[in-house]
Amino acid sequence: MAEAPSDFASAAAACFDEAVRAGFPAFLTPVADSSPLNATPYLAHYAEFRAIARGWSGRGLLLDAMESVRVRSGRHGVAVDAILIGGSFTERANSAPKDIDCVMLYRQTRAGRAADAKALAALRIEAKRRKVDVRFLPLDADPLALIKSLCYFTLLFSKDKHAADRTDVRIVRGLLLLDCRRLGDT
Repeated sequence: MAEAPSDFASAAAACFDEAVRAGFPAFLTPVADSSPLNATPYLAHYAEFRAIARGWSGRGLLLDAMESVRVRSGRHGVAVDAILIGGSFTERANSAPKDIDCVMLYRQTRAGRAADAKALAALRIEAKRRKVDVRFLPLDADPLALIKSLCYFTLLFSKDKHAADRTDVRIVRGLLLLDCRRLGDT
């Protein structure tokens, strides 16, 4: 018998494979039986996710472009610790997502100096041309602003895209939360 995962990240990551097979629904079980462990966003380690997602149709170039943004952000005084991904990229039935919607959650790497916000804004504009619709959120800023922003992007990335002008949107897809902390380049 396999040993049970010992911490939250390991337990949540164990649900990732099931979510992949199910096509990233918002919930893997009936809502009443769900918890943060078995519902969106599904947690995975970044390198392992990239290896799996390379096999998904129409996503290789988007993954490469997102990786370029993650690495290049390091030149501007930040280290990306996590990435929230949603939108059409997580719709496995879509063989050609038009872009990758993501939020890169970062921390400052230069002691006593703020991240270069202008450079990150320019990187965001350049990334959009490469079909990476990225937003940058600081982990080491006001926690309420971070929580509010994450709640917003979770709803935005999981909603029915045809409900753009409505206020009563439907949640139609799950999201991914990628742990980038083990990469060794941050």
